[in-house]
Amino acid sequence: MALKDLSPAEKSKIALGAIVGEVLGKSTSDVGAQFGISAKAVTTLRKQALDAIRQSFYGVQTQAPSPGLSDEEVSARLEKLLGNEGGSLISPPAPNKAEKVNEDESEEEEPISIDEIVSAIQEYNNVAGSKKKIYISRAVVAEVSPHSTKELESYFSEHKAEIDAHIEKHGLKRNTNRALKGEDWISWLNL
Repeated sequence: MALKDLSPAEKSKIALGAIVGEVLGKSTSDVGAQFGISAKAVTTLRKQALDAIRQSFYGVQTQAPSPGLSDEEVSARLEKLLGNEGGSLISPPAPNKAEKVNEDESEEEEPISIDEIVSAIQEYNNVAGSKKKIYISRAVVAEVSPHSTKELESYFSEHKAEIDAHIEKHGLKRNTNRALKGEDWISWLNL
């Protein structure tokens, strides 16, 4: 089922299910299966709900996603970032033409917003304990989902204090991400 076919009540129920499911250890795939929608759609609804909550409590405006790369292109960039250009750690097998046409008809894929990427990194770092943590940088965000330099500069300047506070809280340095080379860190973020 496509997001556009859901009523506001259904969207709210799914978003709450995703938020509660996260606390209970349910994946977005589990929640999606429960409601008959994709994990990506669950993630989108969860993000919209969390953005609305943040906005109501903090008055924080989130950045609207811009049109971007396909899942395959995002996966290829992640593979490059992780030093696995020839490997296939992340990207699923490419769908055949018939599957691709059906996918395009059923649901439009939105790129992952900068705010969602940064929030996922912050959430991961907050619960990572002694595991490897991720330094929040423009380069990391650009590797996960395509955004223009202007969008990245704007977001990072608007959220500088918040990002700097997070980096300081976890004692992160610019070279922290070097330890992630070869790691499947994107799966840690559940994006």
